[in-house]
Amino acid sequence: MSQYQFFNAAEIDAAWAAEKRQWAQEFETQAQARAAAKAQARQTGQRARSALSVDWSQVDRKLPTGQTEDLKVHRTGLYEQFDRTGAGHLTLADTVNGCRNVLKLDEAIRSGDSDVVYKSVVPLAFEKAASAGSSLNRGGSSATLERIEFRLLLVYIRHYLEIYSIFDEADVAATRTLDANEFATTKSRLGGKYGSRFADAGATFRSIDRRGRGEIDFADFVNYFDHQEHASNYGERATYTVQRSVERSHIVDNSALEERIKSLSNEVYALRSENAQLKAHVDRLSGYEREVTTLRTQLSELHSLRSEISRLQHLLTERDERIRTLS
Repeated sequence: MSQYQFFNAAEIDAAWAAEKRQWAQEFETQAQARAAAKAQARQTGQRARSALSVDWSQVDRKLPTGQTEDLKVHRTGLYEQFDRTGAGHLTLADTVNGCRNVLKLDEAIRSGDSDVVYKSVVPLAFEKAASAGSSLNRGGSSATLERIEFRLLLVYIRHYLEIYSIFDEADVAATRTLDANEFATTKSRLGGKYGSRFADAGATFRSIDRRGRGEIDFADFVNYFDHQEHASNYGERATYTVQRSVERSHIVDNSALEERIKSLSNEVYALRSENAQLKAHVDRLSGYEREVTTLRTQLSELHSLRSEISRLQHLLTERDERIRTLS
């Protein structure tokens, strides 16, 4: 009997349908749990956990977004620490690691869930900065962040950390989602800080909750306000911030410098590859040297054995001579 088990198309479709039903049931159970937590928080009037409290002066010290020469030098140093492998660009993993271990952003969080900085704020800032930077930097990749986009990343981290503090303050049940009632409480802070104006919070919430789940997460929250320029000047502000954040002057064309940087990065990569190949050659030579040393040792032992054999043969010859003499 074959060790493999084969399924027909009907069995596969049935299994897939059952899997989707299970996912839907799990999602519904989680949604009901979140709704219950929100209802309890409203009933008791108590938060499930402390709201995110941020030391903004410390954040500003950790995120050097200014245009002075000393801050540019400081950013260059930070970028080099972020780029642990010397690849000339940053991945999301590089960025999260750098924010955690180089900038240590959680030190600026007085209370609340500090880890959310690395799980929500930094990944979203990376995605936005890489996407915006690639469109402005002619041919850049949205999967990685290059040196000239690093300031844009820092601007977005500051930007989204402030937005998340508003989101988290409204999330009294600590479910990392907002229902319509919680969302309505963000109106005053969004309007006061970013000029966002929506006459009907319920209608705005329904526009954000396109999937009709009755709740929105942080990504939904941010994406709506980043793209609704017609509803407020928040989008214009964000667009202006992005345009101003990439370290490129509108008067001076830095394209030649960028090409030179890329060329040097390629040369560095080639030299590192060549260095790796040389190291491999050295490792092989070291292996050959060890083999030669082993062979020399074995040869020395062989010479010793030959000397011992010669000595024994000599003794045998002497013995034979004595035997002949005695006989």
